[in-house]
Amino acid sequence: MRECLFVVPTAREAERLVAREGISRGCIWTALELADLLIARPNPADFSAVALAKLALDGEVVAVAGTSILTMDTGAGSRIAQDATHHDAGAGNRCAE
Repeated sequence: MRECLFVVPTAREAERLVAREGISRGCIWTALELADLLIARPNPADFSAVALAKLALDGEVVAVAGTSILTMDTGAGSRIAQDATHHDAGAGNRCAE
């Protein structure tokens, strides 16, 4: 799978790419999203699972707990908790309040 990846300093720049260029939010990583994820020190498989889930859900990483659970904002006012140990982006998803 070939996808473009954008890394931006803040959510403000991410919003600009979405609004002005029509870039999918799932392809845009902010410095804070990457820092939060890297601090959790996921193994390569878990990092890939998170990236694929972000892309599939067109979401934003808003929380990381350990190396197995993350929370994403899908932009529609809902949040998704993803078990990063599942490599299918649809597996392990549950709605979080």
